[in-house]
Amino acid sequence: EMKLSNWRIRDIFYVLVLYFIVFSIFLFVEAKLFGEGVLNNTDISLKLFLLEDIVDNLILFLLPIFFVTKVYKANINEIGFTLQDLKRNSGLGFIVGVSLWIAASILDFAIESIWGVSPIHPYIQQLEGADTLISYFAILISIILLAPISEEVYCRGFAYTIFKRRFGEIAGVILSSLLFAGLHFNALWFVQIFIIGIGLALLFERTGSLVSVIIAHSISNLLSMYVGNI
Repeated sequence: EMKLSNWRIRDIFYVLVLYFIVFSIFLFVEAKLFGEGVLNNTDISLKLFLLEDIVDNLILFLLPIFFVTKVYKANINEIGFTLQDLKRNSGLGFIVGVSLWIAASILDFAIESIWGVSPIHPYIQQLEGADTLISYFAILISIILLAPISEEVYCRGFAYTIFKRRFGEIAGVILSSLLFAGLHFNALWFVQIFIIGIGLALLFERTGSLVSVIIAHSISNLLSMYVGNI
């Protein structure tokens, strides 16, 4: 049986702090090289936008892996890096992704019925801001590939695993989902993202595979952008 590592709750926040520090340093260097406009997107080329996005997601992807494999000398499989039962986990990921989109759509419809207004999905806002076909597809790749991969490694593989070991499955699901929702910095969509996080955490608990949750996350994002409310 694989020996479990002993990384701690505080490491979740160490990773988050390091993520913001490293990305802030990158932005500082970028601004020095290309001008202050890159910091508020008033004067940023597509190449720089892509670079920022790749670096952003790469940092969040690599830091948990560094803590697990280098700091604690643990097996990377502990945070879901496995291709076991690939076909089954991929299928479950697709099913759960569609289900999460349905749940989020129903919740969005309920909010619209109660308050009379439905906020525009943040991903749709990003796509509407694309001024060229290339930039459109660049943003799309980020939404359906880069972000799901990095966020699932951190929120499910790394954070959920330790939350569960420390507080139990139910608390692990709730805490990792709150962390997931908080990372998106969007108050209007906090509840929907939290609900999606719960579904993703339960799927990860069922499969133990990042493949399943990355697929579910991507499918949910994709349907939210192109199908909208059911």
